[in-house]
Amino acid sequence: MKIDSGYADLLVNMECPCGCNTPINVGDNSIGHKEVWNGIVDIMLGPLAVSGAKSKVEDKVLEDSNTVCELDTSGKLEEAKHQLISETITFAFTMQSVVPLLGISKENFRVYMYDPDEDLLYESTTIPLFVFPVEGRQLHITSIIALWMIVNFDHFFTGVKCNQIEFGYKADLNKFLDEYHCDIYKHHLRIGGLRHVKSKHSKEAHAGMNMGKFNRLISS
Repeated sequence: MKIDSGYADLLVNMECPCGCNTPINVGDNSIGHKEVWNGIVDIMLGPLAVSGAKSKVEDKVLEDSNTVCELDTSGKLEEAKHQLISETITFAFTMQSVVPLLGISKENFRVYMYDPDEDLLYESTTIPLFVFPVEGRQLHITSIIALWMIVNFDHFFTGVKCNQIEFGYKADLNKFLDEYHCDIYKHHLRIGGLRHVKSKHSKEAHAGMNMGKFNRLISS
């Protein structure tokens, strides 16, 4: 587990709080390239990236300051969708494989994945974290199982299905990028060293990418 260095002051200790005593690493989780989209992933957990759904106000503050004071989950997942898609695509190209990104708010989460080889973009339904109505906050058992499967993604993922590729339901990333920027995404993205770099490629550039019902990962 590696938490972005912007959270260093909030850590009470350097071990996982669940009791497994796994050391928590703190480092620079910025990803991307100065010529295209770049940003910060809150947590990297093996092949999984975790990003809080930040409010629009907080997102503007972060965009201006390039600092993070807390894992902000105050925003709504739908409002943070373009940001999460941008992080998903950039993270997948950086890792050169299909990897999940977990977008989480105070009440719900979604899973995004992008296949950089087949240009397929996946989005789960919105999954509630808690059971309502109930006194206190009781975790939903379906959510616990889903999160467990996501964290252990590398054990469960069997690859993109042939019928999904043959169906031709592409994200059409090439329509949004010229040859020069496509080459950067495919060969020149990196992790680290981008905390104070302003992106020249707006996250809205990914807003129109194709993501229909055929690419839903987890049903409600």
